[in-house]
Amino acid sequence: MLEAMPTDTLKDRRARAIFVFAFVAGFRADALITTRLRHVDPVTRTVRHDGVEMRAKNGKSFSVDWFPRTDPFRAVFVVWLEEVIALGLRPDDALFADLNDLAQAAEPGRTPIEPMRSSAAVTEAFLIASRGASHAYSPHSARHALTHLGDTLCCTAAERKA
Repeated sequence: MLEAMPTDTLKDRRARAIFVFAFVAGFRADALITTRLRHVDPVTRTVRHDGVEMRAKNGKSFSVDWFPRTDPFRAVFVVWLEEVIALGLRPDDALFADLNDLAQAAEPGRTPIEPMRSSAAVTEAFLIASRGASHAYSPHSARHALTHLGDTLCCTAAERKA
């Protein structure tokens, strides 16, 4: 599905990055779209789920390691990080910003770029990814896939929780 997604425009690359980040981090759509650049640490391969700043179920805060066996997705995500940093995104900016905001990211003295108001871009990314598939997948499908992966890799309840 990922390989079939287009890469021609910034919007295409943002959709791919949203799609892969759902698998790398395992966040729900609202938390995913409200992630800021400072929440992501590509060196330690962790993401901070901030229940105060993000639209999060029950306002939970925690850190997650990037999920195992998502290496091709991680590579796409790291390229996205490099691209938006080159465009001028700063730590307080939304990781998946509106395209108009991304176009103005390099302006000096600007205020932080706020996250999009809805998770429609996440839904759209999954629709684009599903175009060539036999089934239409939703953003929550990534969580189901990660749960299945965890059930396959983990032998005990403690391993699953970790």
